[in-house]
Amino acid sequence: MFRLQQSQPDPAEEQKRVAAEVRNNFIMFGALCIAIRLAPIVLQHLKNA
Repeated sequence: MFRLQQSQPDPAEEQKRVAAEVRNNFIMFGALCIAIRLAPIVLQHLKNA
């Protein structure tokens, strides 16, 4: 976790990295919401099968 602070990465590169992380978090959040919404339906189908 802790590493010596080298020269600062340029802001454009940092911004791209942050944007990618935010997008990944958003996708994961969406997938989690979909899984939560579908879970009862899937369980109902399994119970009826």
